[in-house]
Amino acid sequence: SAAGVWIGAYGTSGTGRGALSYPYDVRLDSAGRQYVCEFGNSRIQIFDADHRCLEILGGPGSGAGQLGNPWSIALDSRGNLYVADSMNHRVQKFIRKASLPTRAATP
Repeated sequence: SAAGVWIGAYGTSGTGRGALSYPYDVRLDSAGRQYVCEFGNSRIQIFDADHRCLEILGGPGSGAGQLGNPWSIALDSRGNLYVADSMNHRVQKFIRKASLPTRAATP
């Protein structure tokens, strides 16, 4: 169609590494990594360009760094991540790790 051409999808339903539960938001950084905000698993997963999970941030809870059904995410010009932590009524900031790879390691 004039709006675009569907080329594929990734992810399966679940709680394991790389699985998704109610993904609500996706952002890309300057290196092409994909940040997926998961409402259902209360976490942010970071994927490489081949859709392999590089890192998981958060997890259910109300402590520092834990998330309660995150709703939306944003990245600033330095690569820091801001998360709308809906059930905890706050916005959390995660500082970019300089060592975060752009590709997952292959076995």
